[in-house]
Amino acid sequence: MEDDNRWWARTRRFLSYPVFRRIIGAVMISCIYGWLSMRYEILILGQDMEFPASVNTLLGISLSVLIVFRTNGSYDRWWEGRKLWGSLVNRSRSLAAVVWSASQLPEEERRRFLLAIPEFANKFREHLRGPWPAPDNHPQRILNRLNRQLGIWEPQGNTQFYFAVERNLNDFYDILGACERIRGTPLPLSHRAIVPQGILIYLVALPWGLPHGPVSIIIIGLVSYFLISLEMIAEEIEEPFGQDPDDLPLARLCVTIEKSVQRQLEVVED
Repeated sequence: MEDDNRWWARTRRFLSYPVFRRIIGAVMISCIYGWLSMRYEILILGQDMEFPASVNTLLGISLSVLIVFRTNGSYDRWWEGRKLWGSLVNRSRSLAAVVWSASQLPEEERRRFLLAIPEFANKFREHLRGPWPAPDNHPQRILNRLNRQLGIWEPQGNTQFYFAVERNLNDFYDILGACERIRGTPLPLSHRAIVPQGILIYLVALPWGLPHGPVSIIIIGLVSYFLISLEMIAEEIEEPFGQDPDDLPLARLCVTIEKSVQRQLEVVED
């Protein structure tokens, strides 16, 4: 029963998404077109000119291959962004623990260093969601500042401490560069354009291969719903750093990093 409630809650949440309203609008247009095409056959041509079933079958097979490539390409971008930000959370915790445990260094300098970690995360989020190409690179400036601080600490700390901090900062640079690659290199236009064209051609041809009747309209509605849904969902997730419901929860991840750093300070102070 609990699983059923969870499923229904997710369904209701999806029904409130803007993408669902766009899908329903497109499905209604497809159903209206199907009804008109059937009326056109009867009123104008006077007969039911059904295409051979093999036509829709071949179109469906070709379209399914295109949709698989399209969806996989978009999901790979979303999944890579998710892994990168998950790694950022882990690296932030590790860096905060290493720096704060270096008791031989001035406490105020260590505190400023730790507070710069959530600052980096928030600036990083704004950087990815802002105009592109970005006029400035604030997260890189913060990393450069932390690197300069590490250079000041090098004579005071031990080699193990220095390399541990340097390794974490290098991971920050790698995550920054990888996310900028995703943000700055969208899927090729031809890759994004061919699938909507294929779906349009298939839905235009579909009513002509079905017998007349209300069942055919229902079939058109169901087929168009799932095809259009796949395309619109792929379009939603191909830019994972935006603010749409299906994009990555960057604000929540930034809060997680802030709390992790604050928790590190509180635990050691206790």
